[in-house]
Amino acid sequence: MKKYKFRLDTLLRLRRRQEDEEGHRLATTRKRLEVLMNEKTILENKRKDVDRQTTADLSGDVNLVRSDVSRCYAMSLGDSLKRCHVGTQEILREIERGSFRLKKAMTKRKVLENLRDRQKEVYRDTVRAHDSKTMDFSAAALWARVER
Repeated sequence: MKKYKFRLDTLLRLRRRQEDEEGHRLATTRKRLEVLMNEKTILENKRKDVDRQTTADLSGDVNLVRSDVSRCYAMSLGDSLKRCHVGTQEILREIERGSFRLKKAMTKRKVLENLRDRQKEVYRDTVRAHDSKTMDFSAAALWARVER
């Protein structure tokens, strides 16, 4: 019998490629989230430093220019923190969608692999039955010659 060939092999390769692409896309999104979280931590630390410095300045001489600059800087850090928070929420939603797409791609690939495995097993059973039939026919022909 001829060699087994899975007819949906190109589709299976396409599904694997889609799964790889979704995995890479999800990994990139997670890296973006990590970078944004690090940036958010840095901004929070800067804001705490500015707050501490402002509190320390209030105990000493009152320098209106310096306090105005510190207040403006603290407000800009607050705005940056808000933008980071909004960006984090968007990236988390994107990660959720990406993980759903990855699971969907994995399911599609797994379905095709299971189909391929089942078809291969059926092919093996067919080959075994054919080989058995051939051997039985050969044995019967040999037996018939021996009896004559």
